[in-house]
Amino acid sequence: RNTAGMKVGTTISENGSLSFSKSGKRLFFGTAPIAAAKDTSLVEIDLVKLDIWHYKDDYIQPQQLSRLQRDLRENFLAVYDLSKGSLIPLASKEIPSVYLTNEGDGDWAYAITDFGRRVSAQWDPATLKDIYAINVNDGSKKLIKKELKGSSNPSWISPSGKYMLWYETGVKGFFAWDGTQARQITNKIPGKLYNELHDSPSDPNPYGIMGWSEKEDAVYIYDRYDIWKVDPTGKTEPRNLTVNGRKNLTSYRYVRLDSKERFIADQQLLHFRKVDEKTKQSSYVFASADSMVSMRQLVSGPFAIKSLQRAKDAPVYIYTKETFMNSPDLYTARLSNAGENIIHRGYGDQGIERRLSYINSQQDNYNWGTAELFKWTSYNGKAAEGILYKPEDFDPSKKYPMLIYFYER
Repeated sequence: RNTAGMKVGTTISENGSLSFSKSGKRLFFGTAPIAAAKDTSLVEIDLVKLDIWHYKDDYIQPQQLSRLQRDLRENFLAVYDLSKGSLIPLASKEIPSVYLTNEGDGDWAYAITDFGRRVSAQWDPATLKDIYAINVNDGSKKLIKKELKGSSNPSWISPSGKYMLWYETGVKGFFAWDGTQARQITNKIPGKLYNELHDSPSDPNPYGIMGWSEKEDAVYIYDRYDIWKVDPTGKTEPRNLTVNGRKNLTSYRYVRLDSKERFIADQQLLHFRKVDEKTKQSSYVFASADSMVSMRQLVSGPFAIKSLQRAKDAPVYIYTKETFMNSPDLYTARLSNAGENIIHRGYGDQGIERRLSYINSQQDNYNWGTAELFKWTSYNGKAAEGILYKPEDFDPSKKYPMLIYFYER
């Protein structure tokens, strides 16, 4: 608590986490106000408890009580530079969450805070936020966006910290800050980058980003269907990498198989979950980052195909396949040496796909049912769709009671 740089009245927090930067030159930890010694001269039952409620509080009183234990453990990030022997506070009550860059070795960290504006969350879930750039070498802070009405995310920061990205609701686009200025980078993308199906009385959120390129000269941004390669400097026009997603009503979403991945390399083999909005059929496909238009198919079919994982040192995959009639069993498949597509139809051991589990064998003893996609025109003239469930032994010559359930849209 007496180290130069430690704020008066604060010390190292037992509730903070300890971590080193990748190089080992920095140690990060939490600081917190020194707690007052507990008065043990009175028994608990004789203590008078008083809650003071002020109209400018960030949280209403029930929330304050609900958050009490969390607030008692609150701590603020600081860094000790081992090479310089200096301690630098990075976070504070006003700027509680700080996001590091370049695995802790970046010159810049970023903070997103709605301190002082949280009371508006009672009627508007999207509180106004300030974004700060924080110099990790001296702790100085620079306000780079004031009262953002929109969204930002720590995962949107470029790997080295060179760029900070955010989405503004008013212009329905993304902005990138490069250390000196912020510029809109998606105004030339023709499609909508926000949730087109959003139907509640609030602003829709963006679909988000897939990630950054290795050289940080591109960020990959989603619309409802496609993936766009966007220049953070705004000099090069955005390019649609998946080309026909919107035209074919097919969405592509990146599947990150390496949890430690920080960026997307040009020649990296990328995997995507592909969903046909018309048929609901899903697939896993793969391609390199520089040639997404020529995707090859790994596995596809009229199933919900999920939970893809890949072996570390071999082209072997596991995933689940599921329908209304079939439980989410585990399957494995291998790419051939030539990298050919895995082609398979239906359940069972076909080709080079192999079923690993049969988790719901007792289902064979029951009359289960079938499910099919059903489309109709609703009362307002708009196209609607749902699922029609029928008994497994359905007889079209008989009449059955039918239950109709409408929800959401």
